[in-house]
Amino acid sequence: DQPRSRGLGDVYKRQHDDDVEGGKGRASNKASGKVGWLTLLLFAAGAVAGQVGQLVLLDLFIASFTNFPDDCAGASEMVTGPYFILLMCAILFNVVFFTIIAVRCCMGLPKSKVTMQYTKSCNHYKLVLTGVFDAMNGILIVYSSPASRVPSDLQPILMQSLIPFTLLFSYFILRKRYVPLQLVGALLVIGAILLSLGPTFDDIIYTNNSLQFQSGGGWAVLFLLGCVPAVLMNIFEESVFMDTNNEYDIWILLGLESIYQLLTFLALFWLDTVAGFGTSANVTDWAAHVEGGFQCFFSPGSVELPVNFTGTNHCESCWWIGLLFAGAYVASYVFGAMLMKYASANFYGLVVAMANPLAVVFWFVAKPVNEWQCGSPYELRDIAYSCSALVPLVAGVYLFRKFEKDKDKEEEKLLMGE
Repeated sequence: DQPRSRGLGDVYKRQHDDDVEGGKGRASNKASGKVGWLTLLLFAAGAVAGQVGQLVLLDLFIASFTNFPDDCAGASEMVTGPYFILLMCAILFNVVFFTIIAVRCCMGLPKSKVTMQYTKSCNHYKLVLTGVFDAMNGILIVYSSPASRVPSDLQPILMQSLIPFTLLFSYFILRKRYVPLQLVGALLVIGAILLSLGPTFDDIIYTNNSLQFQSGGGWAVLFLLGCVPAVLMNIFEESVFMDTNNEYDIWILLGLESIYQLLTFLALFWLDTVAGFGTSANVTDWAAHVEGGFQCFFSPGSVELPVNFTGTNHCESCWWIGLLFAGAYVASYVFGAMLMKYASANFYGLVVAMANPLAVVFWFVAKPVNEWQCGSPYELRDIAYSCSALVPLVAGVYLFRKFEKDKDKEEEKLLMGE
């Protein structure tokens, strides 16, 4: 039932089967691409830590472009728009990844010829798609996320579509097949996430918080569709590893993904000027927003605040928060790629679901940080729901991976003729 690679990937597999240095052919190559539970646990911990860092630091990075009044009660002043934040993030990612790639090239890495052969092959479109889907996920989610478009209480609920979408696209694109207990594990994870959202459901049911769509219900659909590119990015990333017998270099993959993400943002700059979608009235207004963002990041002292503004200049913290966010992004994507390389996109999606309740714990513990961004305070009930959700969440992840791994072992036995 395990999906088989197609096209050029099959050629690579046959070449390795016949390679004297490969030793035992296709079955041994497949087995050599597997790692133990302890290694997967380390990769999972790194992916979750990076994802928590992304969730926390992205909020702080956005807040660093927003100057709030001291009491957080008055109007805030944002020096740029969402497009620049997406653009700046992509620039930082490319700086980090290609710096690492340059250092590794000086060290003679990667040594495998598979990476260069695959990159030059007709399957390069998969590398392009990972970057394009990454960019589209950012655009659709960020532009749909203002509370005036999609109510804040509804957004975390809609985000839970990531898991069923991942299972669904893995089934059709990667031809994955699941045993019943894997689906039980996935349901445990989804149930745990819904449990962690208990305070959100309480607010919706028992308070006057409105789920009214001020800008129309179409934004909720757009927000939901924004989850699809994130899933497809992971699916095609896993597909690259499957095609190359897990030999494609992770740093090259993430570097190419980042450059194609940046190119997509640059090509779609005009979306920010589309009436009803973007935040710029025209190209001139868009250019002013981008200029304000660069000014805030590189020259915070030159940012002019309104005459009657009584708050502090958050731009002073912009550069170092941006670098920390880029570091968290790199950790999340590198360890996430490791999980997709040695496990699956499904397993990765279930693992990083732990990040949301852990981020709530962070905001509760680090109250001064949350106050700096004028965030809504978290209460003990938020912690209680989040912590109680971690137990079934971990159990569901373990259950899914255990039977996924058993299926891998069965296929290895079949390939080796046992």
